[in-house]
Amino acid sequence: MKRTVITAVLMAGSIGLAGCGSGTTPSTAGTASATSSAAPVAVRSGDPVDLAPIMRKSSAAVLAKKTAHLSMTVGSGAVQADVDYAGPTTAMKMSMDAGGQKVDLIVVDKVLYLGGTMAAQLGAGKTWFKIDPKGTDAISKQLAPLLGQMSTAAQDPTRALGAMSGVKATVASVDGGNTTYAVTLDKAQVEQMLKAGGADALGGATVPDGLSYKVTLDADSLPVRVVTSTGGVDATVSVTRWGQPVDISAPPASEVGSLKLPG
Repeated sequence: MKRTVITAVLMAGSIGLAGCGSGTTPSTAGTASATSSAAPVAVRSGDPVDLAPIMRKSSAAVLAKKTAHLSMTVGSGAVQADVDYAGPTTAMKMSMDAGGQKVDLIVVDKVLYLGGTMAAQLGAGKTWFKIDPKGTDAISKQLAPLLGQMSTAAQDPTRALGAMSGVKATVASVDGGNTTYAVTLDKAQVEQMLKAGGADALGGATVPDGLSYKVTLDADSLPVRVVTSTGGVDATVSVTRWGQPVDISAPPASEVGSLKLPG
C-alpha cells in the first residue's frame, strides 16, 4: 500500500516535470521581449540553438492558452490529465494506473488529493485522502519533499529552462510546422532549473543526477510532445486541447480523510 502511494506521487511528479505550463506569470517585460524579439528563424536537424529564447516564447504561448490535456506514459503506467496553468500554481486532475490499481489525483494549491480504487479500499466512508506538504500527519511529512519537488517542477519547465542562459540545445528534427529540440542537463543544471521554476530551496528533496528533454513545439510555439529521461526512466507526454475549458477543484471536504499507512 505504501509503495502504491509513493508510486502515485512519483508519477504525478513526472507529469509535472514533463508538462509545459506556466503556473507563475512571467513579468510583462519578459513576456513582451520573448514574444516580439524572437523572430522566426529557419532551422535544420542537427543545428545547435540557444534554448532560453525558444523556451521563453513557448512559455508565453502556454500562458496565453492557459489549459491543456496531457496523455502520458511512464514505464508501464499510463496517465490522462487536465491542467490549468492560469493560477499562481498549476492545478492538475489526473487518472493513472499505479501498481496495478487505478489512482485518481487532484492537485490544487500545492495540495494533493488521492482517490480511486485504493482510496475506496481503505474505506472509513471517505473517497479521497489529502496529502499536504504542510500537513502534520506522518504520510504528509514523509512525502513533503516529493510534493514540494512536484509542485516546483509543475510550475513551468519552459519558463525555468528559459531562465537558464547559456544552455545549448540541438534541433533533433523538423517536421512540417513542428520542431523538436533536445537538451541534456547535468545535476547542477537540474537544481538550477528547479529553483528557477519557483523553489527558493529544495528542502532536501532528491535532485536527479541528470535530466534529458526532447520538446516538440508546433508553429505557434506550443508544446505538443515532451519526452523526459532521468535515471533510466522515460516519460512521454502528448499535449492536446490547448485553451479548452477544464474543471479542476478540490473534492468536497466531507469526502476527504487523512491517509494512514502501516510502517
